Amino acid sequence: MTKLRAPIAWTLDAHLQHERLGSFFKWGLLKAIIRRSFLEETKICYRPEFRMGEDSLLYMELLAHGAHAFIVPEPMYIYSTSQGELSGKASGSSTSNYRLEDHMKTYEYFRNNYSSVLTPKTLALLDKCEQMAVASDQAITFKQGIKARHFLASIKRATIHPLLVLFLWYSLLKFLRFRLRFKLICLIKHKRNN
Repeated sequence: MTKLRAPIAWTLDAHLQHERLGSFFKWGLLKAIIRRSFLEETKICYRPEFRMGEDSLLYMELLAHGAHAFIVPEPMYIYSTSQGELSGKASGSSTSNYRLEDHMKTYEYFRNNYSSVLTPKTLALLDKCEQMAVASDQAITFKQGIKARHFLASIKRATIHPLLVLFLWYSLLKFLRFRLRFKLICLIKHKRNN
């Protein structure tokens, strides 16, 4: 991903595009600054029945209601994850636990309540988001099978679910990108100190 140098429009289609399989960073993880008057006018708020994907759902609803939003290049907060990007170890402080059912419910809710105002392109992007969520769930099961040394069952799962292979490929590329970036940062710091 190239470094963002200027604000870019945050549209519903762009949001869904960045929620899809292979996206470097999911925009649903962003923490937006939202005008209170817009929230009051549209009556949109977090929906407590959803424990996964609730941020993304909120943004999708706001954008479907005509919100004008931009992503700016300046970092304005520190985001912590439930597990380390490089180590893959749980942070210990996170209570997040990915559950496909919870995530899929946000897409179902959005489709059921907004499909009449969505374009065919937006609906197709929403389909791809749903496919990504299923592949993500399959990847978790695949990784658990590998850790438990159920290699044959895991390979069989990958052949049954071809999107899983693509998901694992993208995950590997993302991991390698982070590793390479980490090593470059260490190398630069080492050279500066010498």
